[in-house]
Amino acid sequence: RLPPAWGSLEVRVRFRGRRLVVTIGHDWLQLVADGPTPVVVDDVAYEVGPRPVELTRRQRHWRIER
Repeated sequence: RLPPAWGSLEVRVRFRGRRLVVTIGHDWLQLVADGPTPVVVDDVAYEVGPRPVELTRRQRHWRIER
């Protein structure tokens, strides 16, 4: 969880040879990678790439936005 005063936090990492950007807000999460990258969030696998994968928190779980 983020501190209440923070709007969001962005982390840039290299994961499995790909650049991955993870941006998290209080009830949302965005994942972007420079190529196909498998990521697991809440036991659900996602294929992240240049097009952002956006998830929202629903109670204790994350759900993909369409």
